[in-house]
Amino acid sequence: MRSLSAMKKRRILTGFLLLTTLRPFARAEDYPKADKALAAYDKHAAEVRESFDRMPEKSADKEWVKKKLAHLAEMDQYAFKYKYPFKFDAAETKYFEKNLGRRVEDVIRTNIRDLKKLVDVYSWFKISEFGEQASKDAAVVVQHADDDVDFQRDVLKKMEMLYADEEVSRKTYAFLYDRVAVHRNEPQRYGTQGFCTGPGVWEPCLIMEPNDPASVDARRKEATIDPASMEEYTNMFKTRCREGFKDVCRLNAAPKTSHFEVKTK
Repeated sequence: MRSLSAMKKRRILTGFLLLTTLRPFARAEDYPKADKALAAYDKHAAEVRESFDRMPEKSADKEWVKKKLAHLAEMDQYAFKYKYPFKFDAAETKYFEKNLGRRVEDVIRTNIRDLKKLVDVYSWFKISEFGEQASKDAAVVVQHADDDVDFQRDVLKKMEMLYADEEVSRKTYAFLYDRVAVHRNEPQRYGTQGFCTGPGVWEPCLIMEPNDPASVDARRKEATIDPASMEEYTNMFKTRCREGFKDVCRLNAAPKTSHFEVKTK
């Protein structure tokens, strides 16, 4: 039985090698413009990290914590919004987005790890103690923690306890509420989460009272979401949606499509 198993393994390996010989993987030199764009991303990201890391860690110092949260948000936004002036063909675009997507995932994992350490100390970042910007910076990191839905839910609970006292931003609470609702396959309250169904077309995931747009708009207004009108919000994506993606509303739990591709904010 052992020899037979070994023989099967050798056949599988031989077949794999034959396939890779007949259809070689794309090499870096095949996409020089994309590699140049990725190298520029790596260079800037490394410079930002190194600049922050020069400061001694002082997690007990709230001023340092503010700077740390700003750093995490900066890394997040740079990764998600990275653009490069080169135009790629279809194959090079796929190569670029795949490799940039890996970098985005690395940023998300690092950010979540670092944020959790601070949450263990402060529970959450009250506006009265850290300021509104720091509270928003932390929320940006949580919003993109789709592979750690339990963490998103825990933070949402913390925000709910602080909401009435205005110790959290209403807008960041609304976005996270909807994000968690989508993961639970439950209706959104504010209609912030959705996906591109085709060029110039964006659709929200299921919303509470979908046949009463005035109620949805009223909730959005209370949460200081701009625009408050759901119709205007949907129209914003006409220039942002270049193609259709998988229906993240139906995937039940964290979207498994690339974080780089699915624009929900």
